[in-house]
Amino acid sequence: MISVVLPVYNVEKYLPECLDSLINQSYKDIEIIIVNDGSTDNSEAICREYALKNKNIKLYTKQNAGLGYARNTGIEHANGEYVLFLDSDDVFKKELVENLVEGIDENRIDTCVGGFERISEEGKDIGSYGKADIAEYCGDEIMENLLPRLFGSSPDKQDGIVISACNTLYSMKIIKINNLRFESEREYTSEDLFFNLEYFKYSTGVRFNGCRDYLYRINPTSLSHKYRQDRFEMKQKIYIEGCKRLKNAGIYENTKYRFMKYYLIGMKLCIRQEIPKVSGKTYHKCINSIRTICSNAILKEIIQEYPVSKLRIKQKLFVFLLKYRCANILCFFSMLGTME
Repeated sequence: MISVVLPVYNVEKYLPECLDSLINQSYKDIEIIIVNDGSTDNSEAICREYALKNKNIKLYTKQNAGLGYARNTGIEHANGEYVLFLDSDDVFKKELVENLVEGIDENRIDTCVGGFERISEEGKDIGSYGKADIAEYCGDEIMENLLPRLFGSSPDKQDGIVISACNTLYSMKIIKINNLRFESEREYTSEDLFFNLEYFKYSTGVRFNGCRDYLYRINPTSLSHKYRQDRFEMKQKIYIEGCKRLKNAGIYENTKYRFMKYYLIGMKLCIRQEIPKVSGKTYHKCINSIRTICSNAILKEIIQEYPVSKLRIKQKLFVFLLKYRCANILCFFSMLGTME
């Protein structure tokens, strides 16, 4: 049996489409675990209506604590051999579960990863998202070649791998034996990254099936699209914690430049969200915020150590502007969208 964990928080607009995509899966041996994370809109009523009509739906309601902890509640109630996660504003194509299950080989492969398609807020297809390669990593390859790539691309390549907790079929045996849980996204905005680091240390085989069966909705009200006053501070916490975990896993030296690049790319987002159109700040305050980012000690250390010469011209320019605290130019380019 496959457990699908669905955290729900104030998504009444998208919830029926999401739930319909689950109950209409071609693979039928599924339990659907809905975790209502303290919704204040009509979401809970919608969930109850679906649970009454479908015996394989279980509904749990808890006080609001965020996505990561809602997933943990789902894990604690899961009875399946494998578990999937779905965000409640997204959609599964009909064959998603079936295609992921077919990727599991009990003798070698305990984890299967799928790809994504993006849809608009209204549900229209707007193109692929990330890579959807067909590949396998087994044994030592996971620690040597897969895990480092989760933390970004090497200096002169675009070879990073993004594995979302959504559209990944995880072994419940690995999760239970090692007592794995998600961090709160309110503490670390890359909760998927840390969960995957801890999980894949124990995996014996990972298959990427190449199927883009997960429909990821570009939702302007989601956490990833909203202005966060603490976003820069959160990036510092993620980097410090990530370095510590990479050292504990014994792969820091093989991963450090990838993670530094990941951090530098994160600085683009931090700067972009400071522009007046996004932050609502005056231009003067926007410039001061960008200068504060450029003056950060961690950023300075990374720029000092990182092999900037291996980067592409546009990336070199961005690092140059950071190094010399060119706040006005960084703001201007961000407003034009040319630092993407």
